[in-house]
Amino acid sequence: MKILYTTTFVILSLMLMSNRMGRGNQTGVGATMAPGETGQFCGQQGCHATNTFSPEINIEVLDADGNTVSEYVPGSTYNVTYEAVATQSVAAGYGFMMISLDGDNNPIETWADLPDLTRSIDLGGRMYVEHTNRIAAGTKLNFTWSAPSDATTDITFYASSAVVNGNNNASGDSGLATTFVLPISTDSSNADLKSENNISVYPNPSVDFISIDNLKDQYARYSIYNQSGLLVLEGMYDSNIEVAGLQSGLYFVSVGNSKVLKFFKL
Repeated sequence: MKILYTTTFVILSLMLMSNRMGRGNQTGVGATMAPGETGQFCGQQGCHATNTFSPEINIEVLDADGNTVSEYVPGSTYNVTYEAVATQSVAAGYGFMMISLDGDNNPIETWADLPDLTRSIDLGGRMYVEHTNRIAAGTKLNFTWSAPSDATTDITFYASSAVVNGNNNASGDSGLATTFVLPISTDSSNADLKSENNISVYPNPSVDFISIDNLKDQYARYSIYNQSGLLVLEGMYDSNIEVAGLQSGLYFVSVGNSKVLKFFKL
């Protein structure tokens, strides 16, 4: 019996330490309480379920000038900040998982410029962002996130966190889940949306270069990200972008405030 208890304890400890590297990476399922998930998160019985830290999750969406926005404009790019804080006692750090969904519960998969100790991960056909190791207490994470140019609904961010004491098991930790709703701008005109929908990238697939068709601003800064959300190429757009040096695969490109476009590099 003692040997069995010891073995069980070791296995449980290893599972908890693995979750420290990302719950999605460990379990393969989303855990933010978003529609379509299993309804589990890191704050239920047996998993960071105490209220030691009375934690809160703070999510903000900022424009290019660093101003907090209360609504979004379709096709625009924003900076999303995330932090889980302990409102009582002192925590060692936190883990997190987050996803954004439109009004039809379709995922908005335009995360980019992911900070250290985070990853984007496909869980059940949806792209989430989560930690790859414990985030130190007091650390505010910053992501680049783009709103779809053809969006017509409010967008909801679903998030969960475990605020931990660093003892490598769930005892004494706290977990919670929250939602953050970002309404669509009431000033977004149908004419602008229709114009943005005509923007496209060509040739696609591409070999040596890509161009953006129907772009309003012909001299704007462009950014290209790989499937992991890492920035691989940037510069000033002037009729085309040379992509010959990129490895074969799927990429995302945005120019100025245009919508994020997908293209495949051969």
